[in-house]
Amino acid sequence: MATRLFRWELHSDFDVFYGAAARTAKHERSEWGQHFRITHIMESLAQASGDIEQLVAVMSRDLSSAYSYLKIAEVYREERHHDNALLWAEQGLKAFPDRTDARLREFAAEEYHRRRRHDDAMKLIWAEFSERPFLENYKTLERHAKKAGAWPEWRERALTEIRLRIAKARGQSRPRWMQADDNNSPLVEIFLYEGNPEESWREAQAGGCSDSLWLRLAASRETEHPEDAAPIYFT
Repeated sequence: MATRLFRWELHSDFDVFYGAAARTAKHERSEWGQHFRITHIMESLAQASGDIEQLVAVMSRDLSSAYSYLKIAEVYREERHHDNALLWAEQGLKAFPDRTDARLREFAAEEYHRRRRHDDAMKLIWAEFSERPFLENYKTLERHAKKAGAWPEWRERALTEIRLRIAKARGQSRPRWMQADDNNSPLVEIFLYEGNPEESWREAQAGGCSDSLWLRLAASRETEHPEDAAPIYFT
């Protein structure tokens, strides 16, 4: 409808449809806003009633995202209904299996840890790290692996995964605007996070890193190794 109104507004005579597309878009936004307010009111009333199943019935009308499942799972967890909480989290992961909401994965992982299903928890957290192998997900992997009592093994696996990706990226053709050194940045950043500036420095020397990380490395070395820091500051 909006497309047709746009064509009519653009090409019709006598300005019959002048402003029609804008009015329609405004009407659609108004309807969406009204739907949102009504849903919010219904959820508030259900919550006030104290009937958790009534609240879930309202919330489950919209399951268009992984986050929708997470919100319902959180409602059940707040009421200590952990089996239902995990059930909804698992349903969300099944409905949105690829590059799903990281919060949903972590929620389910926490519930698995609660049941001492550490292997199931780590599968989810590893999936998230594999999709986004950066420092924040490395920290999440560390936290969950320590709950499973297996951080050394998962740490080695994570570092190996990053190195493999670096090697693969270096063998591919890249646009000129993309700095090859950026591939190495996660390793440099991870070693800085772990309080290992010497290892960070070696990684940066061997494979480079982003400009911001070079500055952090310079700051970490300027006292004891000013000869390393000075060229970075003056570059």
